[in-house]
Amino acid sequence: MRMISRGCRSLMTAVVLHGARMRVAARPVRFIQCGGGDTLNSADQLINVKLVSWLENRINRERHNPECEKHTVLNRNVINCYSLLKSKLVELEGLHHLISDTDDRELEQLACSEGQQCSEQVSLLHQQLVQLLVPEQQLCDRFIVEVTAGVGGQEAMLFAADLLHMYQRYVEKHSWEWNVMDINHNDLGGVRNCTVMVCGEGAHSRLRFEGGVHRVQRVPHTEKSGRIHTSTAAVALLIQPESCDIDIKPKDIQVQTMKSSGAGGQHVNTTDSAVRLIHLPTGTTVQCQQERSQIRNKELAMTILRSKLHQAQLNRQHDSQQHNRFTQVGSTARSDKIRTYNYPADRITDHRVGRSLHNIDNFLSAGICLEQLLDTLADNYREQCLTSIINTQ
Repeated sequence: MRMISRGCRSLMTAVVLHGARMRVAARPVRFIQCGGGDTLNSADQLINVKLVSWLENRINRERHNPECEKHTVLNRNVINCYSLLKSKLVELEGLHHLISDTDDRELEQLACSEGQQCSEQVSLLHQQLVQLLVPEQQLCDRFIVEVTAGVGGQEAMLFAADLLHMYQRYVEKHSWEWNVMDINHNDLGGVRNCTVMVCGEGAHSRLRFEGGVHRVQRVPHTEKSGRIHTSTAAVALLIQPESCDIDIKPKDIQVQTMKSSGAGGQHVNTTDSAVRLIHLPTGTTVQCQQERSQIRNKELAMTILRSKLHQAQLNRQHDSQQHNRFTQVGSTARSDKIRTYNYPADRITDHRVGRSLHNIDNFLSAGICLEQLLDTLADNYREQCLTSIINTQ
């Protein structure tokens, strides 16, 4: 093993002296077949080649530009991580050449073993590098989830209820808080619309890609002839701003009180505990009947209203970005969807990443299928951010 390491170090010196920098992009994608039947991936299959090439050019530019000195210091962690990654890539390439050229089976096995370890280190360093370049956003720990039935009548409301239960299970599974602020049921147990406050560290960063139109294809319980119906439900996530972020003048608020509806004992349908607030300048209307106290419902309704006004403010500032709430919810039309739940095929397809999963029951139960798709969406977001960084800088 020590002999292999010395060979890799000599190879690294030769590469640096000859090429002055790594040219990973010029190498073809290939596998190395080891003696035991295992395969050893090449560097091209373990890393984002464009990212490595961009980093190499960027670091070289900053080293020769005094004006970038401060910027370079701020990215010292990126440079250090890249340097480690670069050395491991050269070492991995040296092991590839060694395995290809040697006739010594024992030496080949040792090289393959070290190559597997080196590949794992390359993958880990590449992941760390991506996280440094696209760090996790420190999003708020409190946000509002709105689920609204779209096209499809009663079946759309039943589907909205299924989505609502899925998110509730997911939130409770992670020990986050789930507080229903307003819900409007139909007679079949479906949900016309629902507003929920979710609280918990990391909750928003995990669920933020759920905003959009969800489409379902299945035979409804109300369908007697067995025809497959297509219905939709819309999901929106609204960040709850700090009180100082949104200034709401009392004169701009019209307060209406009414009797609560649904289950709740003697207070329901007997006292005016439910509150509806209308923001006169924008026409935004919110309602809350969660608590028995009218004062408490008014406070919660103000929280919802503040979040909606904050989201509207973000929409005006970022109308071309995904922060736009209309982009999340769209028109609730069947063709305007982010995900399709196809019951006859037992398949869930997310159209943003082109990935399909099976086992709808597991997905709607907030099982491993949902976790896998959320991971894919987060990875896709990071890839898009990396592409944006590479193309714009």
